[in-house]
Amino acid sequence: MKKILYLLFLSIVLFSCQTGKNDKEEVLIDGYFTKSSHEPLFLLELNADELKKIDSTVIDEKGHFTFRFVPSENPQLYVLRSDHFNQAITLLVCEGEKINVSGELPKLNANYHVSNSPGSEKVWELRQIINSHMDKVNKYYTMYRDNPDSLDLN
Repeated sequence: MKKILYLLFLSIVLFSCQTGKNDKEEVLIDGYFTKSSHEPLFLLELNADELKKIDSTVIDEKGHFTFRFVPSENPQLYVLRSDHFNQAITLLVCEGEKINVSGELPKLNANYHVSNSPGSEKVWELRQIINSHMDKVNKYYTMYRDNPDSLDLN
């Protein structure tokens, strides 16, 4: 299962972005998070050995935020994170993208939407699949924990 997810993720990275551009193009991440007024939001670059802080902003009273930056590589993984709510999402960013993100900040890990970024949309789809499987595992675990003698596990 891990190998399949790894291969799926690798294929997303390789085929989701257009390459061959000579000039680095600015990326715009624009979004709205509900229940988030005046909360700090951080943009981090995800590397193999670290999370590197790229930028931060404070979400305005209407829930709007914007990040503008030039990615260090094409494609590159970034994380939008709220430390206060302990919530984060991963974006697969390519040069020149104008990404829209929305969701409810206190429940961002489980419920957000991303558009205008094929790679980030694939990461979102993969996350939905993983969340669905985790919900099933948690359901069966709870059933077993609450009634360990009632389930036939053979």
